[in-house]
Amino acid sequence: MGYRDDLYVKGNIIGWTGDIDGDAFSVYFADCGGAQPKTVRIADVDQVVVQFGHITQKHDCPYNIGREEVDECFSYAIYNSDGAMRESVLGKPGKYKLARGKSIKDKDYAVFHTSRSSFNRVTKGSIARLASVIAIFPNIKTRYTTDRQKFEEWLRG
Repeated sequence: MGYRDDLYVKGNIIGWTGDIDGDAFSVYFADCGGAQPKTVRIADVDQVVVQFGHITQKHDCPYNIGREEVDECFSYAIYNSDGAMRESVLGKPGKYKLARGKSIKDKDYAVFHTSRSSFNRVTKGSIARLASVIAIFPNIKTRYTTDRQKFEEWLRG
């Protein structure tokens, strides 16, 4: 049994960053709950909650390898900008606008993760290669568990 095996499955793979022909690519996952999605009500509208995470195979920081801690949000977005992948969620200004029925703009999102390379969507030709990472990395990144203090020291340099 691995960390959050409910999310980290082949059917939830949405894409990858890095060189898929090497062993340094990261695999991204998302799940909106299928036929019975979890929702939150905002401005009298039900919003679907998405669970998301990724598996990092190689990183300069040894405590940042493995499965990312699973998070969830009703406004998850993943996209490329300036040659790099970004993950974002709706920030406070955007939530304020949404609650009042106003239109949302790009600036209303808060980027929480930027990759070193661009995002590639999963394809029939890439799915088997991407799914092979699931069994190789069953554990959560140690930055969230036993090595949290070591990770913080590494960040400080």
